[in-house]
Amino acid sequence: MKYLKSLLLSGALATASLSAQSLTWTQRTTGVASGLQYETGAYGAGKFVVLAYGYAAGSTTVFQTQAAVSSDGIAWTSNTLPTNPVGRGIGFGGGLFAVACERNGSDSGNTQNILTSPDGVTWTARATGVGSLGGVASSGTRWVAVGSQNGGQNAVTSTDGTTWTRVAIGNGSTDMLAIVANPTLNIFLAWGNGGGLYLTNGSTGATNWSRAILPGTPAGSSIQTISFVDGKFLVVVRDSFTAPTARLLASPDGTIWVPAGTITLPTGFIGNGSKSLTATADPTGGNATVAYGGVITGNTFAPQVLVSSGALSTWTPNAFGGGDFVENRVVLYGNNLFVAANSGTQLFTAPVTGGTSGGGGGGGGTAAPIVATHPASQAASPGGSVTFTVTGTGTGLTYQWLFNNLAIAGATNASYTIASVAAANAGNYSVRLTNDGGTATSNPATLTVNAPAPGVAFLSNLSVRARAGSGSETLIVGITVGGSSIASAKSVLVRGVGPTLATFGVTGVLADPVLTVLSGTTTVATNDDWGSDANVAATSAAVGAFALPVGSRDSALFGSGLGSGGYTVQLTGKAGATGNALIELYDTAAAASVTANTTRFTNLSARTFGGTGADTLIVGFNVSGTGTQRLVIRAVGPGLAAFNVTGTMADPKLELYNGAAKIGENDNWDASTLAAQQSVGAFALPNGSRDAVLVSTLSPGGYTVQVTGGTTGVTLVEVYELP
Repeated sequence: MKYLKSLLLSGALATASLSAQSLTWTQRTTGVASGLQYETGAYGAGKFVVLAYGYAAGSTTVFQTQAAVSSDGIAWTSNTLPTNPVGRGIGFGGGLFAVACERNGSDSGNTQNILTSPDGVTWTARATGVGSLGGVASSGTRWVAVGSQNGGQNAVTSTDGTTWTRVAIGNGSTDMLAIVANPTLNIFLAWGNGGGLYLTNGSTGATNWSRAILPGTPAGSSIQTISFVDGKFLVVVRDSFTAPTARLLASPDGTIWVPAGTITLPTGFIGNGSKSLTATADPTGGNATVAYGGVITGNTFAPQVLVSSGALSTWTPNAFGGGDFVENRVVLYGNNLFVAANSGTQLFTAPVTGGTSGGGGGGGGTAAPIVATHPASQAASPGGSVTFTVTGTGTGLTYQWLFNNLAIAGATNASYTIASVAAANAGNYSVRLTNDGGTATSNPATLTVNAPAPGVAFLSNLSVRARAGSGSETLIVGITVGGSSIASAKSVLVRGVGPTLATFGVTGVLADPVLTVLSGTTTVATNDDWGSDANVAATSAAVGAFALPVGSRDSALFGSGLGSGGYTVQLTGKAGATGNALIELYDTAAAASVTANTTRFTNLSARTFGGTGADTLIVGFNVSGTGTQRLVIRAVGPGLAAFNVTGTMADPKLELYNGAAKIGENDNWDASTLAAQQSVGAFALPNGSRDAVLVSTLSPGGYTVQVTGGTTGVTLVEVYELP
């Protein structure tokens, strides 16, 4: 085999503490086929996954890898990974286990050398474009795997574990054996054959690598393992194969290294390769740290581990109850339990008991937490809210929510809410439950942030100034609210302005207008004097409407009670009075928030008396939002006769202005606009009638419709949003 390495669990390590240096080990049956040898393992999402490889049954050329999987370390199941790989390294991150595979013999050209699984049971092969791989790690937002030299192109990287890109470490002749990550800094440390250490930053794509130098390390020294625990990288070094000690060096970022302890190897210690020693620790500062190997006295072999509780300079042999003459290659820690496995097919577990420090080991018999209900995956649109919830069993539980395996500050309850979702919130959310008995971590829940719907141009405002009174002179404006597949109320500002028009030089104003909003024949809202309403004043300013004087007799309404449907707004004079008045309708939604599915105005209309000269009927409207909006604009006079309206304008002419520029006109409608009229549900006009219809595509801005005809009469002006 090309690769000699031992891989330590990197990433999610639970909290533990030892008051005694003795662990009781129990051999477990995993179902892994006889003859395979354990090589690597990881703990994540509340599961141990340990890999064993060897020749497939009945073959001396075809390899296979099997995964032993357990949630408690006691009951195990096994499964065979697809594509017959040799699983050399495994990591966990973003809700996935990923296995780095070696390819051999006739299978050497197979580039499906990453396998991923959400649960350690169902595996999917991923192509990377490189040859054999030896190690893989995740920072939570970036995956990196390393392997054989491939002319220096000996690493691959991915943001999701599915699509991988080949990158160069740049060391040319060095095969890479293992890799670990600092999730907080998004930094990776890789270990090469011959003792080289290499660093890369995941936030810049893991494309630039640099050499890490260990101080005080003489030529001929052997790196035994690399790991990341307690916020730091940890490296185990033997200065020679005959040295009676091994040194521990630590660094938070892989650039500045300091001594972290010494392991005194027991007499008779065997192992002179890179698999001989490995270390793991809980995140509380070095407690319950294990190095492993075995000793031989004469012809008697005693498999054992070394345990250090507290200072990393004091190590105590801790023997197994039995074992083959083999090396222990795997040691993991998770959920208050150690797991060790050897290069035979033996796997052992040892619970941590008797711990008393914060969140620690046995807790005097306190049962470790169990996740009863895991948080569920969800999807949300930008600006929406989501809540993740977990249910756990156990006493004295504390909670810490994780985003892509990193702790979320302040998220320490049984639920976690994101009040306003943004694209950056997409990812995996899990929660760590802790008590005096240990720690359990939930399965990850994925938050998918839907792509924001594209903005649209929309009718945001209509205003009509005309003579208003009572009876046939009532000023009437129509609204249709639509555009949403979800029933939702529309926030609208409606104003009926009379006396304040005098400040703009308008004469003969309606002194005391009364505003009424109806749905069919049902009154939705009414207002006589606006009364200096604070909401009306604030909303008027927000939409750019001119201010109404405090205490004026103008009328105004603001509210969010207009659901999808048709409405009419009527402006009358109190006690039968008549005069010039202005009705204004405003959509109060922020323009950037309006999409094709947003509730909005889809039709605005005004029916009033129009004339000539100073009595010319003028209707203003605004288009807001993004892009352009295609509109049907109609000026209906004779077509109103079918509705028993008398005194209509006989031959209205419609002119459309953008500022002072005329951009369209129509005198008598023609058949080319018929389909557009029908598509918006406008009532039919008699063939050959002298009503006016214009179809225009407009950009956001302000527009006016002027209706003339050389005569006076009642006219209906309609503006429809075309689908």
